[in-house]
Amino acid sequence: MSERLHVIRDDVLVGVLDRGDDERLQFTFSEHAVDVAEGNVLVSASLPVRRQPYSEGELLPFFEGLLPEGLPRERLARRLRLEPNDVFGFLREIGLDCAGAFSIVPEGFDAALARQEGIEWLSEEELAAKIRELAARPLAVEPERDIRISLAGAQDKMAVVVEEGRIGLPRGTTPSTHILKPASQGLREGPRAMRLAYPALVANEAFCMKLSHLTGLRTAAVDVVSIAGAPALLIERYDRERNAAAKVLRIHQEDFCQALGIASRKKYQKDGGPGLPEFLELLQRHSTMVTEDEPELISRVAFNYAVGNADAHAKNFSILYPGSRVRLAPAYDLISTHVYDQLSHDMATSINRMFDIRAIEPIHWQKELTQLGLRQRFYAGRLADLAERLGAALPAALDWINEKELADRRVDAIAQLVRRRLRVLRGISALPPPTVPTKGDGRGEGL
Repeated sequence: MSERLHVIRDDVLVGVLDRGDDERLQFTFSEHAVDVAEGNVLVSASLPVRRQPYSEGELLPFFEGLLPEGLPRERLARRLRLEPNDVFGFLREIGLDCAGAFSIVPEGFDAALARQEGIEWLSEEELAAKIRELAARPLAVEPERDIRISLAGAQDKMAVVVEEGRIGLPRGTTPSTHILKPASQGLREGPRAMRLAYPALVANEAFCMKLSHLTGLRTAAVDVVSIAGAPALLIERYDRERNAAAKVLRIHQEDFCQALGIASRKKYQKDGGPGLPEFLELLQRHSTMVTEDEPELISRVAFNYAVGNADAHAKNFSILYPGSRVRLAPAYDLISTHVYDQLSHDMATSINRMFDIRAIEPIHWQKELTQLGLRQRFYAGRLADLAERLGAALPAALDWINEKELADRRVDAIAQLVRRRLRVLRGISALPPPTVPTKGDGRGEGL
């Protein structure tokens, strides 16, 4: 039996997602969307507006990319009585508040009524209870109460509304404003007993995000809140904004996997996914401020190297579509994987075909810049400047962590790692010029 879901933005039908009798999916833009935006990006850079329907293979990278991954997805599938690979079923059940500007709703859905459902405000005790239930109720989804939220990623989290010190869950199509990440409760086997797999994860991410901001990189705003005595990271959603009347509006965004039409399972370069060349090419094709976004991207990759974040894959970079502009979205999901010895030291994207983050030296950065066709002198100087700003920002970031009562030996280990790796970033500019000329593509004269 065929089914249909409507993809809407501000109550306007943008397209229809169909599941046919043969269980295959297809996506078709509405007549209105084709009339006003044919050939342009409306939903995804990988799905430009056209009359011809998109096949399942074409549409899945974007639509499946809206869903949680890994264990949260498996748990959610059990709760919703779905198969883990039932993308259509997930979107039907939890597509009301997704990343970006679109809601995905059943055919015949009353959007006006759903807008009026508002927010379920929670006391601190109620919020703590929701956090404890995340293992059984990922994303705090409760379809019976019309709390139907979807967030990508494999970490436990909740999309919430924050207003005047209160925290609540959005109902219907009410947009969330923040993402709440509690302390990880995942366990791993220790020498004598089970222990936390990722201790101090809140402190880790809070420190890396704050350090990124203090260094001058565009970064999602974060704060740390205490919920029943336990810390949680509160991240302001950059794909939401308030207008003059204080109404929360959605801004469209998509991660690099979605924009490139690449399945989430290939988010790592080693698994056949994209690397820096594809990241840059995406920005060069779509960004309306390439001269700002390209250097920002390179600085962000260098920052991840410095803090020991080997998990900066293609789903941890996004494009933001504010109004008629297209920009590299602010940084998010910044952590140091270095401090968890069970995690791989292989970077999600290579530097000069080098994945082991511990083995990267100035020459690898120089060769990578050469292969990317980027101006050596400009970028070597930029990365040296980034190193200076990182070093200068470390004390303030550590002070902030102490103020939030999150001091931990793992945070100290990240700071020590950063200090060591600043030598590499500074060393790029000290190398003799490369012998292979950079491309003359309008971005500079090579050396």
